[in-house]
Amino acid sequence: MGLKSAAYGLEEELTNYRRLGGIQKSIERANQQLAIIEAFTVQKQQAVTALMNLHAAGFLEKEITELTVVVNTWNKSMGSPGLSQGNGYGKKKLDTELWNPGH
Repeated sequence: MGLKSAAYGLEEELTNYRRLGGIQKSIERANQQLAIIEAFTVQKQQAVTALMNLHAAGFLEKEITELTVVVNTWNKSMGSPGLSQGNGYGKKKLDTELWNPGH
């Protein structure tokens, strides 16, 4: 193999090595994005399951929506009221079920 041929072969090897490194970085980024998507998917599946369970327990869509508002309000305030404080929505079926399960 001549010097020119060896130089060309080395250049080709380096080019392939750089391409491979770029491909590997792209694969790593794609895997990270996939992990994030999977985490959101699991979270969404859990939310759907919770909604289905509430519906199966006899809660109406309106009551489930009220519960969502209550939970979001509690999350925003970084705390939850005690049982005697209520949730500010009056005595509705949702309140009774939350505070007196199996009554």
